Amino acid sequence: MLNRGFPLERGIKPCSVRPGNEPQFPLSDIPFQEILDRAANGVYQAKPVRTFMFDEIRDAHRLMESNQANGKIVVKVASA
Repeated sequence: MLNRGFPLERGIKPCSVRPGNEPQFPLSDIPFQEILDRAANGVYQAKPVRTFMFDEIRDAHRLMESNQANGKIVVKVASA
């Protein structure tokens, strides 16, 4: 069951961040269920490396593109 711990709207399916379904990286080889189960069970303990405010989104994007983050990047949106 894919939605355990991660509710997905009906008809929405997880997908790879890679563009397209390239022959050398078929989506069918990605163990989505195993990944979601592990995340739901707390196996992955990824903590934010850096938190940005929304007005710093350009800096967050630069860090992501540099491949130097070594962890999660969080962008906060100010609440009304």
